[in-house]
Amino acid sequence: MTPLTALVSTAALGIGANTENLPIGLAYGLRGRQIGLFRNLAIAAVTTVATVLPQIAGQGLHGYLPAKLPDIAAGLLLMGLGLFNIWIERRRPEGPMNLPSLRQAPAKR
Repeated sequence: MTPLTALVSTAALGIGANTENLPIGLAYGLRGRQIGLFRNLAIAAVTTVATVLPQIAGQGLHGYLPAKLPDIAAGLLLMGLGLFNIWIERRRPEGPMNLPSLRQAPAKR
């Protein structure tokens, strides 16, 4: 991999990782809360680093681990996260799917 290719792929990965921040920014904007430039850049930097560091670690471990291990680990991680979310939702005292924002306001007389 040439240095230019590595730079372009790292930049594309950083941009791709930060596209998930767009809906969050829109949600905050709709609520009238602004995220300033410094905080936006900090979120983008942390997200990019959290994406690039495992990629670098994976490249370093590439020759030492079996080829199927990343697929198995990713599948187990996704299943674990799904089960954890179900468990957390069941532990809530108000019960599952009881969102306060969806409740109707009492009728005025």
